[in-house]
Amino acid sequence: MDASTRSVLPLLLASALGAISTAQERPVAAWVDSHDVKTAPEPTRAPDLVTDRGPRQAGSPDAAPARPPKAIDPDAPIGGLRGIDHSRTYFDAPGDGSLWVRGANYKTSFDQAGATYFPLFGSRQEKHYPHALSPDRVTIGGVPVAFERAPAAAHSGERVELDRGPFVEAYDFQPGSIEQTFVFPSLPGAGELVVHIPLASELSASECVEGFEFQGALGKVTYGRATAIDAAGRRFAAPTSLGSDGITIRVGAEFLAAAEMPLVIDPVVSTFGIDTTSFDN
Repeated sequence: MDASTRSVLPLLLASALGAISTAQERPVAAWVDSHDVKTAPEPTRAPDLVTDRGPRQAGSPDAAPARPPKAIDPDAPIGGLRGIDHSRTYFDAPGDGSLWVRGANYKTSFDQAGATYFPLFGSRQEKHYPHALSPDRVTIGGVPVAFERAPAAAHSGERVELDRGPFVEAYDFQPGSIEQTFVFPSLPGAGELVVHIPLASELSASECVEGFEFQGALGKVTYGRATAIDAAGRRFAAPTSLGSDGITIRVGAEFLAAAEMPLVIDPVVSTFGIDTTSFDN
């Protein structure tokens, strides 16, 4: 070993010892866990459209792609049931002589008993609360008017008619209500005209501004006060009262003496539900 090598060797040895000392003093990094390569990682949850920054704006880089509006299909399954388009009414004749009408929150049957109204209050309703809508008594000047008790229902468009003989009992349907009318082409006598409807119901009955309410825990049915209208368009607010055995509509003798036929008596029936859940059977 010559003199130059002997002079460089101590410097190399000191440098190596210094590197070893520095490595021993440096802290060891913590072990980082990784997922088991044999098990698929949990799926990542898609971020909500609304975050702390507010709703995403259309056209922003992270905005969700726009979807076309979905058309309403009455036959599409919803929750295991067939969907119902509540913006229209449905009519069905099951073949037993009856006719059924389905609105947004009611259904109505027409059979030998006449018209019967069934309010639909929502998914928590456990049974039906039927209301008879057809009259059981009609008098004029205190004399009973004989009429057909079991006429066949005639359906045309959104209207159903029961031809009672001296008058026609008609119903015009909308998704949320029914307009009931009694049409008299002529009157078989003179005096006050009285129409009695046996609105028997398990719901609690009371008077309200619109007419009468039949209230339950899940909703109510309203029966509006009647108006009499003659062929000339003259109107008469027919006194409408609620008794223990039903509703009575009275058209005064003075109005009838000057009225032009036909005469129309016109109350409205509606359902208002408290249960607004979307499930519908």
